Amino acid sequence: QPPNLRKMIVRSALPKTTKAGTFPCNTNRCETYKYILCKDQVEIPNTQKVYTILNYYSCASSNVVYMITCTRCSTGGIYIGETGHKMRTRMNHHRHKIYTKSCDTPVGQHFCSQNHSLQDTQVLILKGNF
Repeated sequence: QPPNLRKMIVRSALPKTTKAGTFPCNTNRCETYKYILCKDQVEIPNTQKVYTILNYYSCASSNVVYMITCTRCSTGGIYIGETGHKMRTRMNHHRHKIYTKSCDTPVGQHFCSQNHSLQDTQVLILKGNF
């Protein structure tokens, strides 16, 4: 049957209302929400490039590429990582390394240095479903 005027004009699906970017998951037991950087664009330090986040991500998102930045470093110290687990689970591991002063990972090593703490971290999910 050929399309009629109604099928050409009326949309059968509602438009998306979710915002793009990284947001806290608003779960009571989540500790990662404190460090989430709520943005839909990020300027990559030491470059003139701006990266736009195209989908909605939260602490509960899994299978993601993420960026941890240090707010204390003037050079914009960053770490790019990926995980198949939920972001909050991966951040629990990073937080544990920082609390226990374990310097065997790049994140632990950076935040164990002088005058750095967990409060200097910011997390942003760049991409998901890779």
